[in-house]
Amino acid sequence: MHGGAHAIQFVTRVMALFLLASAFRLCLAETPMDQARKDYREGRYGQALSKFKHSAAQGDSSAQEIIGFMYLHGAALYGAEVAQDRDQAIYWFERAAHGGREVAQHMLCVLRGRPANTVVDRAGCTTVSAKGTNLSLSAPPRSIR
Repeated sequence: MHGGAHAIQFVTRVMALFLLASAFRLCLAETPMDQARKDYREGRYGQALSKFKHSAAQGDSSAQEIIGFMYLHGAALYGAEVAQDRDQAIYWFERAAHGGREVAQHMLCVLRGRPANTVVDRAGCTTVSAKGTNLSLSAPPRSIR
């Protein structure tokens, strides 16, 4: 090989390494949901709510459920940046429930005045056995996985 071929081969290898490094960085990049969880854990609830909404708009039912809790408890738990809004809480719990989130299904039954041992199915709330998890309006999610 002469000098020109070596130079082309070198440039090709450098470009390949650059592309691999870029792809690796993309794999490690935080998602909006990761950023929202971090803001939530660090007490930046207004920023977290905004980022959860981004994920929720993409169909993330976990984000939808968290938003429901944030609106349900509002400023009393999350500070002035998050207004309490029962209608918004129901809206987001409905979206999360349609995505299969059981806690959101339960919260809809509670907010609609159904017995606490009910779950939402496609026809509405259905009473189930008293066994299972005790869920309560007074126990919002404090840790986010």
